[in-house]
Parts: sequence; structure tokens; C-alpha cells
Amino acid sequence: MSLMGLFGMILLIKKMVLNMKKLNFLFVIFLLFGGFYIAKSQVRSNNPISADLGGRSVFLDASAELFSNSSNIGKGLVFPRTDLTTFQFSHNNDGIDFPTGYDGMIVFNTGSGITPATRSGVGSQTVEPGFYYFSNPPPLLLGGNLVFSNAGRWVPFTHLATNEISLTGTLSTTDTGLTSETLTLNLSADTSGADVFDFSDFEEVKTGTTSPAGQTFVPAAAVGDLYVDSSTLQLWVYDGAWKLIESAVENLYTDDGTLTGNRIISFTGSNTLSYQGTASNTVLYNTGVRLNESLQDSDGDAGTPGQVLSSTGSKTDWISPAQGLVRLQTGTYNATLADGTILVQPTGAVTINLPTPTAQDNGISLTVKRANSYAGTGDTLAVASTAQFDESTNNLNLNVSYQGYTVQAYNGNWYITQRF
Repeated sequence: MSLMGLFGMILLIKKMVLNMKKLNFLFVIFLLFGGFYIAKSQVRSNNPISADLGGRSVFLDASAELFSNSSNIGKGLVFPRTDLTTFQFSHNNDGIDFPTGYDGMIVFNTGSGITPATRSGVGSQTVEPGFYYFSNPPPLLLGGNLVFSNAGRWVPFTHLATNEISLTGTLSTTDTGLTSETLTLNLSADTSGADVFDFSDFEEVKTGTTSPAGQTFVPAAAVGDLYVDSSTLQLWVYDGAWKLIESAVENLYTDDGTLTGNRIISFTGSNTLSYQGTASNTVLYNTGVRLNESLQDSDGDAGTPGQVLSSTGSKTDWISPAQGLVRLQTGTYNATLADGTILVQPTGAVTINLPTPTAQDNGISLTVKRANSYAGTGDTLAVASTAQFDESTNNLNLNVSYQGYTVQAYNGNWYITQRF
């Protein structure tokens, strides 16, 4: 500005002061010379900046629609380029110049590395090129001053770390041969303050309409992956090969296996364990079998002592064993229905006690015979039973050399069928 111009401006100011006594002289000087310096502002634009946004919700409208129809000119907004590995705030804000404590400040970072340990928020943050905003928590009151920048942190607009997602929403992926998978992420702040969901420790769940064997998965199946067959609702697990999950819990219905511990099956009420099949099916027991209760035949009968369980071709039944068994006794003996023939060489007074037959024992025969000569010196032999013999006596004597009786059961009694 020339000296003449400056002198003219001073005269103008003097005239304004004289005509406007209520206007502060220094304030006018500020307005005039302040405008001169504003013209040298560092803000650059395609056209003059309009100041008609007063009283509006926005402070800046960067739209280029009113002054350019170009596809290229005036269509981008350039942010300050900042190297966050060296950037430091000029001072700890006192809450007056910047009441928000730089909260929401946006920069385009050009550096890769670690932020300074001091005057950069929490400091020592790992950053890489891209947009960042400064996130500042509520201010702290330290020593009577509000401190912001020491508590804030730089947050990337997009998180580029491997296996991490910093977005809240729905993630959908479609793998070859698989139906669409949808995962809703409900993200919360981790210990570092960033909203991050880490997938590195999670296994994949795959689905399909057939078994996974022979299928190609993208990405390839890894140990621990699960597969759900949506047609059969079978669940498979991958441990180098796809296996039905029942195999992992030793389910003998679907796979051969070895039980590594005791198993107990408990029934309540009248529940029944049934093995269904045809005549050609076979149940094999290659180890010992112990029965703690009675063994029943096809009719539910438990049988009586001495009977054997016999197969009749279409069912099983308890029957009395075939005759022909023989035993030798020298003293008193309690016979069973299965004894057949009992030979006795008594030493002293000996009694052979026969069991009491029932209607189920009809036809069973027992033979008792002295197998030595009778000396008459106290070696007596008697056959006794709580059931009667020929419905007349409960005792038969065999005190003749080589004497014997054959009796047969019928309706709870013994009947002599042979005396010799």
C-alpha cells in the first residue's frame, strides 16, 4: 500500500469517528486491517468463499454445483496431510480455545509406525497411512486445568489389521457349494478402546445339503471346523477328515468303537430295551455276561430250579432237562429235579429228600437206588418229600440190597412208576 493510500485511509477513519461517536476507534482499526490480513488466509478454493451461511446448521458448504459443471474440477475435499508418527499437539488444551479438546479432529496420516509417547494423546499407538480421527473422552481436571490431549487417541476410519473388523453390522459371505452365511456383529470396546471383533480364534461353521465328504470348501476346511447337513441335521467335525460328531462321543449306533469306561443305562417305569431284527440277525457277546435278575423266556416265565432255557425255533421256553443224569451219594442229600438217577451207598442213616413238584414239573422222573447190599447194621436208606408218594405217604424205605424206586411228578405229587 502506498503512502498516499495509507494517508487517505487515515483521513477516512477520522471522518468516520467524527460522524459515529459511539463506534470505538480501535475496533474500526481492527476491522479494516483485519480484513487486509484475512485476504492472506491459507484457505484456498476454486471461487470466492460465500459468507451467507450465518445462522445455519453448517459452517461450510463445499459443494461445487453452483460454480462448476465439470466432472473433475471442485469435486474433491483435500484434508491436511499429517505424519502421526511425529505429530504432537502444541499444548495441553485449557478448554477455552478448543472446548472439545480436539475431539473429532480429522487428518490424513502419511506415516507408518508409532505415535510419539507424549503430546499425541495416549501415545505409542501403531498407525499406518489413511484417515484418522482424534477420539477424546470427557476432559480431566488436573491441577485446576482441563486436560484433553493426554487422554485421547487416534482412531482409524478403517481398521487394516489382519483378521479384525472394526464395523458394526452384518457380515455376509458366500462360499462355493454353500448357502449364504450371515453373521451379526455386536461390537463393544476392547481394552485398547477400539471397536474390534477378532476372528482369528474362531472356527468356521459350514452348511450344505449333503455330507461334507468330497466337497470343496473356500477357504479349505481346518481342524475344528463344523459342518451341518441341513437335509439330515447331522453334525460333522473336521480333524483332518470329516467325521460324524457321534463318533467323537462313542455312539455305537453309528460307528464301531471302544468304550473307555463304565456305562450305565437306567430305566424308569416299564421301559424296555429291545433288540429288533430278523431270524438272520445275531447278537454276539464276546465277553462275560452277568445277570442280576431272573432270565425269562418268550412267555415271560422265569422257570424253576433245574430247568433249562431251550429254543423251540420261533421262541424260547423253560423245560426240564432230559433224563439220564446220575450221581452217587453216601450221605443225606437234597435232590433237585435235574438229578435224574441217584445211586446211594449209605454210611449210617441216610435220607434222600426229593423236592416238591408243581404242575409245571409234570412228567419229571427221579430214580433213587441203593447201590450196595444191606447189612442191617444201621446203614438205613429212606426217600422223603413234603409231597406224597402215591398220595399215601411221605417216606419210602430202601433197606433191601440194591433196592430202588422210580417216581414221576404229576400235579404236585410223586407217583411210583417202578419198584425194583
